[in-house]
Amino acid sequence: MKQMNAYSRLATLSMLSVLFMALMNSCSTMKVRRLVGGGSVATATFNETIAYDTLRNWMIINVKLNNEQRTRRFLFDTGAVSVVKSEVARELGLKVATKNRVGSSTNAAQTVPFTQLAHIYINGIDFQEIGAVVMDFNTSPELSCLSDEIDGIIGANLMRLAIWQIDFQQKQMQLSHQREAFSFSEDTIHMPFKTSHQGTPHLTTKIYGTKVRFGLDTGKSTGIGINKKKFQSIHFNNDTIRASRGYGIAAIGVYGSKEDTLYQVQLTNLQLGDLSLDTALASFSDASGNLIGNQFWKNYRLTLDWQQNRATLDPYGSRPMKTLQSTGFGYTFKNGELVISFIQDGSSLHKAGVPLGSQIISIDGQNYEQMTQSVFCAIRREGLYDKNAKSLTMTVKIPNGGIQTITIEQRQFL
Repeated sequence: MKQMNAYSRLATLSMLSVLFMALMNSCSTMKVRRLVGGGSVATATFNETIAYDTLRNWMIINVKLNNEQRTRRFLFDTGAVSVVKSEVARELGLKVATKNRVGSSTNAAQTVPFTQLAHIYINGIDFQEIGAVVMDFNTSPELSCLSDEIDGIIGANLMRLAIWQIDFQQKQMQLSHQREAFSFSEDTIHMPFKTSHQGTPHLTTKIYGTKVRFGLDTGKSTGIGINKKKFQSIHFNNDTIRASRGYGIAAIGVYGSKEDTLYQVQLTNLQLGDLSLDTALASFSDASGNLIGNQFWKNYRLTLDWQQNRATLDPYGSRPMKTLQSTGFGYTFKNGELVISFIQDGSSLHKAGVPLGSQIISIDGQNYEQMTQSVFCAIRREGLYDKNAKSLTMTVKIPNGGIQTITIEQRQFL
């Protein structure tokens, strides 16, 4: 493993998985700000604990909408404004209140309709008049798979009406109107935050003494992501850092994916509020936003308090990832084929000269030549191969028509 100065020759852990949606400040109308900034809770006092399901490091909770009796599944995403899937909006007969531009983690933006949900019930707690984006989830193969699993997103504009404590070990959340309802350990770590118009918490960190503002984003399934320009502004004092690089789909947002060079580095000087880390993994690319996701937060019991604008962490004893082990490739569904979408420098595919876009024919004897969107979604849920395997045999068809069979080794890149 090489030692490198700052960001000279670098690469990646894996493809980012981010849903982050943000109001575009320059275009946000007063009507949208009132819609997203409004809302209330019908009950003055409440204290409930709910279980949540996990889906690829995301948290999914059960809700009921308006006067429906059925239960809906919504993703819990601090980095987003609330969202209702377009099919659900049609079923409920929701009216368009206004339209506005909304951006995603890939720096893409579109003009989308906004609506208002009269009631969102979470374990009987009635959140009223909640502004939400109406969104089509079929903008990429990955999001189409998510569309089969959820009906919308609980965003920060609803969350800020309560205090939330997320217990990643027990897979449950507690929400209450007052901080006194929660328990904290003696090792509690405090992090003040500021909020965006939609309520997303933003934390000011220090990396090698340079201030970097991060969004606290539970819609991001991976860990620490930094925009490349911001990373290059950090003064590393000529320290050497361990790093790795790859190329392909570097980010997936609500408006599709983006190819880029994605870098992964071991930071050795990170300050997050009262939290100091001697080593932490971070990724950066042009497509990356300054976001910290669930791969990082799951090492703590996380409390989000919009009344005091403060996040608190109670450590479980584990710590955020600081090493990188991988087979060094990613995949996606394209034109009826399962294809290679990301390749990491130094990986078996990289050494074999396999190009992006090569079709995966088989892995360890399992044939993937006939591929559909539903089969791809099943693979996304269940995995393409045994993650504990030290090696696997892959047969690919490269774009010029040649067939290659490669032994892919699981290896430590950092």
